[in-house]
Amino acid sequence: MSFRQVTVSGFPAAALRTAELEIVAVPSLGMKLTNLRRPNGREWLWRSDQIPLSPPRPGASYVETADSGGWDECFPTVGACPIPGAPSLPWLPDHGELWSAPWSSSVYDHAGGTTLAGRTEGTVFHYEFEREVTLDKNEPVARFRYRVRNLGDKPFPWIWSSHPLLNVQPGSTLTLDGVEQVRLDPCMAAMTSRSARSSAGPSPSAERPGISLFRRRERGPQSSSQTPVRKAVCR
Repeated sequence: MSFRQVTVSGFPAAALRTAELEIVAVPSLGMKLTNLRRPNGREWLWRSDQIPLSPPRPGASYVETADSGGWDECFPTVGACPIPGAPSLPWLPDHGELWSAPWSSSVYDHAGGTTLAGRTEGTVFHYEFEREVTLDKNEPVARFRYRVRNLGDKPFPWIWSSHPLLNVQPGSTLTLDGVEQVRLDPCMAAMTSRSARSSAGPSPSAERPGISLFRRRERGPQSSSQTPVRKAVCR
């Protein structure tokens, strides 16, 4: 078996592990991923030292109560907003519903690796959201698979976003393979270098076309538009 039961800040969690990679998830915290790391080595997810992990409260502010780091999922919205076409109804909650929703989960081994599957249902809209995280048996690779199913009889508007808070270190580069254009939130643009704020950029290499979203620099003489970031946060 390549998974085990652990605890994170007192919360029951599931840890998937291979020789090269480990992922830890807390089902009771909206299936938050608290760790994505090399065993005894590099941790890719940032953790807040100001906001501790705590039981989620539907309707509470995500930024004030749950922005503790790790990897969450945002659906059916990212920012709090009115429902399009229904301004008299209550707003969709900050960072969506999934971070504060109850999830069911299961872990299983198979020929390709180990998978942690999670499932939850919507409150504002009638839908089912599923996420599968698989650690490859033979490579240091984590694969994410998502599925959303409308359980109602009417369509509804939605936006989905993964929400990883990355533990950026000097020399870190995030490369988006095959992507030629990006659009960044203004709060993110204010923290990143001028090259990262542009909507398009050169390919990092001929073999792996894409763009570099950010690059952390060491502190030194530089203009204000090139201030390095301590962590990259996309909200």
